[in-house]
Amino acid sequence: VVLAQHASRRSISVFYDNQIFEHEISALFALSAVRVFIPPDGNERLEVAKKSLTEIQQRFDLTNLSSALFWVWEDLFITEQHASKKEKIPLLDPVEDLQVHDVENYRLQVQKRTAVWEELKNNLITTEITTLKEAYDRYTQRKLIETKIKNKKEEIAAAQALIASDDLRKMRRVLRELGHIEPTHGVITLKGRAACEVNTADELLASELLLSGALSACSKPELVALLSCLVYTEPRKSEPTLRPKLNAAFKRLTDAANTIVRAFQTPPDEYLNAFNPELMELMFQWSQGATFAHVLKLTDAYEGTIVRVIRRLEELLRQLASAALAIGNHELKITLDDAAASIKRNIVFAASLYV
Repeated sequence: VVLAQHASRRSISVFYDNQIFEHEISALFALSAVRVFIPPDGNERLEVAKKSLTEIQQRFDLTNLSSALFWVWEDLFITEQHASKKEKIPLLDPVEDLQVHDVENYRLQVQKRTAVWEELKNNLITTEITTLKEAYDRYTQRKLIETKIKNKKEEIAAAQALIASDDLRKMRRVLRELGHIEPTHGVITLKGRAACEVNTADELLASELLLSGALSACSKPELVALLSCLVYTEPRKSEPTLRPKLNAAFKRLTDAANTIVRAFQTPPDEYLNAFNPELMELMFQWSQGATFAHVLKLTDAYEGTIVRVIRRLEELLRQLASAALAIGNHELKITLDDAAASIKRNIVFAASLYV
């Protein structure tokens, strides 16, 4: 029951449950046509209000006017068997009684509200839940679950960040041990700049071979044969029989790989087996001018695999030539450029096979 309106404060005094509360005017959900006269002052004010409200409750069904929130849920959840047989309390008509001037806009808002009510009545929540308390409990449970999900996501993100941080620390440790960054300030070194030039093959092993002098000790054909191990990644079928010079070159590659393995602190076999020497003899002869038909007889690998290895090897040689220039080894750069030119020929680098 509305007792008074305070225009200056834009609030109303409401009598409910034997007490008087103040509410914002915006909290009003509807206005009844029933008017109760209550003394403005005096001790009997509450008694008169209580008596008047009791009479109204006996005559009318007030379940939909207790409060705005109660109206919403009770109106949605009320069923025929629970519906009151009492007359609904009459509400003031906005057009006839309240003199709403913009009738068209008002009717449009009513249509929108009706559409929303229909959606709510067909909603899964309103069809399964029958009381306001149950709806509130469901909502509270949902919020608790959402909070738990949010907390778990934060924990997962923190764990992932920690893992990434651990991996980053391990990577930095390896780079420091291999000499790619300075141990004190973490500044990239000359060896690290050389490794940055390589992306066709294992840049750590390529830069290790470059800086250790393993490439400078090789002739042009030996250089091509040695670097073929970095781009031929097929599993080993057998240990090939290599000529002494190629065997010595592959030994230098194995020594450089063992240096990296010690820095990684991992079992050596898995890393070393990634470099296959089975095409070393083939690339050695190809660099010396052998025909494609001839080198095919030296291996049982597919022709496409050989073409792909030669193309990748030519790209690796060009990248290593840039790396040699970055460290100031002009002589090695010339050797690498010549080695790249020696394998870039014949049908392997033809623009089309239909020539």
